[in-house]
Amino acid sequence: MNEVIQDQIRLPLKLAVSLVSQGIRIRFGRALVTLTGVVCGIAFLMSVLTGIVLKKGMRDEDNLRQESSRMLNFLTAETGAVQGKAIGVVVGGRISEVEARLLALIVRGKPQAIRITNETSGLNDQRISGLRGERVPLEQATADAAALLIIGDADLDDALLGRIATAKPRVIAFSRMSVRQDILHAVKVLSLAHVPTDAEMAHVRKEEREYRFRSVWMVAISLLVTTMGISNAMLMSVTERFREIGTMKCLGALSSFVRTLFLIESLFLGISGGILGGLLGFVFSCVANGAIYGCSLVTQCVAVERVAIGLDFAIAFFAGSGLSVLAAIYPATVAARMVPAVALKSSV
Repeated sequence: MNEVIQDQIRLPLKLAVSLVSQGIRIRFGRALVTLTGVVCGIAFLMSVLTGIVLKKGMRDEDNLRQESSRMLNFLTAETGAVQGKAIGVVVGGRISEVEARLLALIVRGKPQAIRITNETSGLNDQRISGLRGERVPLEQATADAAALLIIGDADLDDALLGRIATAKPRVIAFSRMSVRQDILHAVKVLSLAHVPTDAEMAHVRKEEREYRFRSVWMVAISLLVTTMGISNAMLMSVTERFREIGTMKCLGALSSFVRTLFLIESLFLGISGGILGGLLGFVFSCVANGAIYGCSLVTQCVAVERVAIGLDFAIAFFAGSGLSVLAAIYPATVAARMVPAVALKSSV
């Protein structure tokens, strides 16, 4: 008499998640060791990525400070110290960060007054609207002013330039290169913008290539180290539990269910390791750079580069989750295909 083979019961995914949670609590020590391997790998990756972003931010910040200080020095070379003097400001269009820093330095110099003309665009910029200064017509902005500073990316029309020339301020300082010498020929014009030479441009391009190469090399090495660390941790976590696999299969667990258990567990550990490692790597990089360059500069760079740092954290998180699952696929598949008797005899 032929016996009918009953359909094997496929356990739901919810039960697999529950078993994985219980298994992690029971083997918390081993899970903690595996998690530590993931955390260390992701922390190393995140610290490298954050360090690259912070160094770029600090380099840009240093360039901004140097350029704004240079522009102020050019201005004070003609007008003297701004303390106790009136400075007129014409805002044409959007202002750059360097121009905002220049205004901040002028304010820090304690001038008698800052007179901002209300006859041009750009006054809705928060950095201008938040600046303490009088909003006055052009003629009042130039009256008794030590210098008239023209900032912004918009070209001033000929009529406005003609009125500026008629007002005859002592010095007209342009923060950009768009100077109409034919209209302002009777007025002393000062260009604060720096035009780099060919040699300087070549040096900058060389530094950018070297920096890009170093960044790519460091990220590649960190990814390699991270992959090796996570793969080793997950491989040991799976292979040392062959006897447990044999027991589950003797109790009727399908190979696919066993594989699913290990992949879910590796995903849990990968997600936890990605979050903890990302935070640890970020904090470590900030502390290390803060000890070298100062906490205030690092804090400012973090605020400016928060989007890039958030993207790096996402990369580290998905790297931890993805690499943990990928590292567990092969040993979990081999273990799931093992004959129960062989798995029980395993001495790993």
